[in-house]
Amino acid sequence: ELLYLGVSGDGDSASIGLGQFAHAMRRGVDMTYIVENNGVYGLTKGQFSASADIGTKAKKGDVNQQPPIDPVLLAMNLGAGFVARSFSGDKAQLVPLIQAGLKYPGFAVIDIISP
Repeated sequence: ELLYLGVSGDGDSASIGLGQFAHAMRRGVDMTYIVENNGVYGLTKGQFSASADIGTKAKKGDVNQQPPIDPVLLAMNLGAGFVARSFSGDKAQLVPLIQAGLKYPGFAVIDIISP
């Protein structure tokens, strides 16, 4: 009867915590997992995360040369039953997606683009 809700950044979900993220989806854990996707590791003052686009320029001038890991494509490939993407600035779209994800009986992923 518990509601499982995970909120994490793209740095943790697509990099450091990729193994846990992938296996939770693969196992079909009954939870909603929200990814705050901004393309950077917030605590490292601008280091690229694994979801950053090729050519993205960091504050210190480094340019990302690695292709991005797309959390939505990853979720679809690993069998998440509910997969959505929205924008943090679009409350009218985002709120119903989160509500639907919370009601979904299985692993729900919502990737929120947050510049």
